[in-house]
This record gives sequence, C-alpha cells and structure tokens, in this order.
Amino acid sequence: QELFQRLTSDPSSVGEDVVIAELQDRLNTEEKKRRETESLVADRDGQLRHLRERLGSEEKERAAREQRLQQYEADLRDSKLDKSEVL
Repeated sequence: QELFQRLTSDPSSVGEDVVIAELQDRLNTEEKKRRETESLVADRDGQLRHLRERLGSEEKERAAREQRLQQYEADLRDSKLDKSEVL
C-alpha cells in the first residue's frame, strides 16, 4: 500500500525503474514466503501421514494382544473347569 500511495501521490518523483525494482522485490519476497509455506505444509502432511500409519500399526498390535489375552483367559477357564470336573 505504501508503494501505491507513493505512486498515486506524485508519480514524477518515483522513477519507473525504481517502481519496477520494488515491485519485483515484493513479488520475490511473496513468492519465497509462499514456497516456504508450501514446504511447511508438505512437512506437516508427511508427519501426519507417518503418525497415522504408526497409530494404525499400534492399534493392530493392541487388538492382537487383546485377542491373545482373551484366548489365554478362555484357556485358563477351560483348564480350571477340567480340573474341577476331575475332582
């Protein structure tokens, strides 16, 4: 906005080359910010994907452990029943 005000207030005081250079500089700065932001977004997306995959693996492991525990408890109950029937 500052540049716009300078251009509209007194265009003769600002050389065309200076205006072009300032606009190019601002454009380059904004482009650099955009690329950095896109890079950060891509990094975050990668991190989220990794965490989701890890969470999925941990959930599968937890489910497998839970299933083994339930099987162990069922086997233990059956074993106690067998022993009590023998007595």
